[in-house]
Amino acid sequence: MVTTLPGPGQDDYRFILRPDRSLSWRGNLLFVGSVAAISFSIGIGFAVIGLWLVLPFAGLEIGLLTIGLYLTVLRRHQVEVISIRHDEVEIARGVDRPGSQPRETTTFPRAWVRVAYRRAEHPWYPCRLVLGAHGREIEIGDFLHVAERRSCATALGNMLGWRDMKSMPGDDDCGHRWVDDNN
Repeated sequence: MVTTLPGPGQDDYRFILRPDRSLSWRGNLLFVGSVAAISFSIGIGFAVIGLWLVLPFAGLEIGLLTIGLYLTVLRRHQVEVISIRHDEVEIARGVDRPGSQPRETTTFPRAWVRVAYRRAEHPWYPCRLVLGAHGREIEIGDFLHVAERRSCATALGNMLGWRDMKSMPGDDDCGHRWVDDNN
C-alpha cells in the first residue's frame, strides 16, 4: 500500500510504503486454531486405531505453521518512508509501531536521484523499483504488488521533477528509466 502525504515545505512530499495487512492477529490465531483442531482430531482418530505415530507429525505440522505465520505477521509491520525535501531524498526503513525508530536510513541529494524500474535477477521475480545516485542504489517497495510498484515509480518520478517514463531499447516489461527534461 502506497500513501502519499504532503511534507512540511512547499516542495516536500512523503511516501509511506507498507505491505498489505490482509489478516489481523486475531484472525491468524483463529486460523491456526482451526487447522490445529482439524489436524489433531484426525491424528487422534488414527491414534485410536493404533497409528499413534501420526500425532507427533500433526504437532510438528502445527508448530511449523505457527512459526511461518508469526514470521509473516512480523514482516507485515515493515514500513518504508520516502521523504522528498527541498535538497534531499531520505529513505527510512523500520517497523510500523508507535515510538519505534527507523532501523536503516539512506539519504541522497535530490538533484541527483534517479528512479529506475529494473528487471529482477531471475525471470520469475517481479521487477525491482530502485532509487539511486552517485553509484549507490537502494531497492524500495519489495513487498508491493507490481501495479503498486509501477504507480509508486510514476508518482516518485513526478515528484522529483522527471517528465516521462520511456522504454529502453530491447527491454520488454521492466526496462524503464526516467528521462530528465534537460535531455
